[in-house]
Amino acid sequence: ASGGKFTFDLNGKEIRSESYTFYLNNSTEITITDTVGGGSVVCTSAGGSAILVDETAVKLTIEGGRFEGGNYAIRINKPSSTETSLAEITILDGTFVSNHPHSPAINVDCSLVTVMGGNFEESNLDFALTSGTLDVSLYDDPAGLVIANHTGEDVSVPTENIKLPDGYGLYRDGVLVNPLVHSFSYTVELITYNFDYVHNEFGTVTASHSDGKYTPGTVVTFEITPNDGYVISHIEVTGASYDYETNSITILDSDVSVTVLFELH
Repeated sequence: ASGGKFTFDLNGKEIRSESYTFYLNNSTEITITDTVGGGSVVCTSAGGSAILVDETAVKLTIEGGRFEGGNYAIRINKPSSTETSLAEITILDGTFVSNHPHSPAINVDCSLVTVMGGNFEESNLDFALTSGTLDVSLYDDPAGLVIANHTGEDVSVPTENIKLPDGYGLYRDGVLVNPLVHSFSYTVELITYNFDYVHNEFGTVTASHSDGKYTPGTVVTFEITPNDGYVISHIEVTGASYDYETNSITILDSDVSVTVLFELH
């Protein structure tokens, strides 16, 4: 499609091509839906895509259907001119599959891709970011989505270019990251911090939460009881002295480790 405004209903049918099944450019505005269910757009070529968005001011909304490509489900090309309006892709529902083990279902290049729904579980990599913005802030549960940085060598992508719901972050090997380093992939996870506590044998400490990972804002309360003849020597929270009178701590933005020591009265 080149220019104009369209609605395309798959209506339960399969559209198959050896090249780009949908090719969109020149300010095309199109909505793809699948009112019956079971419809699909398939590109069988190893280097092809179910949908190719080529350069200029395309607005694409997907409301349903299955989109499967040998390389990408949706490929977005970078505009040749900096004066060209960026593509806007909105995904409300559908299934998106890349059959290439190292390619994403959707690449994001000089565009705004907003994901409010959809299934990406059949691809090893869900999104790759070269430039532009990926917004999954309205996606019901983004945990498990895999996002890669596919910029040029040694070019980082700030996490501000990836909009997540409050309380979620991008992790690699269990570590929260910012920015995204080239050629690595990252998983969206709920932000949590480690909590643990220890004490010596001359008293007991009971905490409202066991050792583990907790979300920011979690409040942990303590009951600290020295054995007969002993008193609290000192309490440390992550290496800093702590006033026991408050009887609780709040996990905010870092791991928390509590140490309680007792001594003879």
